[in-house]
Amino acid sequence: MNTSDRPHPSRDLPRLLRARSRRRGVASVEALVVLPFFSVLFFGLVYYGATIVAQADAEGEARSCAWQYSMENCDTVPPGCGSARFSDAPGKASDDAVAAALSAGEEKLGGQPNGGGVVSVIEQRLGSALRDVFGRAKEVDSSRTVARPPLFGGRSITVTGRYRLACNLSPQTAESVADAAWKRLMP
Repeated sequence: MNTSDRPHPSRDLPRLLRARSRRRGVASVEALVVLPFFSVLFFGLVYYGATIVAQADAEGEARSCAWQYSMENCDTVPPGCGSARFSDAPGKASDDAVAAALSAGEEKLGGQPNGGGVVSVIEQRLGSALRDVFGRAKEVDSSRTVARPPLFGGRSITVTGRYRLACNLSPQTAESVADAAWKRLMP
C-alpha cells in the first residue's frame, strides 16, 4: 500500500474546511431566498383562514336572524339582529306559484281559454292575496369586516352572508281571517 494515497490531516484539512464553508454558504443563501416566501405563505394562510371564519360567522348570523324573523311572521326584528339588514325577497317564485295555481284552475274548468273568464276574475280579486300566501319571503344580509395584513396592502375587506326564508303565518282567528278577506275583496 502506498502511503501517498492515504488522507493526511495536515494536508487535506484546509480543503475539507473550504468545502464545508461553501456548503454552509449555499444553505444561508437558500434560507434567505426561502424564508420570505414561507413568511408570505404563512401570513396568507392566516389571513385566508380569518376571512373564511368571518364568512361563516356572517352566514350563521343571517341564517339565525332569518329563522327568528320568520317565526315572528316577519313583523318584528328579533333581539340581537340589529346589525342585520332585512329586505323583501324577489317575487319570482311567488309569481310562478300563482301562475301554476291559476293554470291548474283553468284545466279544472274544462280547458277553456282563461277558464271562461273565471280565472281572470280570480286573478283580479285574489291575485295579491295568493302572492302573499305563496311568496311572502325575506332576505337577511349580515356582514363582517376582516383586517387585511399590511403585507397584502392593508385596509380591510367586508364579507357578507345572505339567507332567504319565507315568513311563517301568524296564528289567525276566524274573525281575523274574515276581516282580512273582506278587506282584500272590497278595498
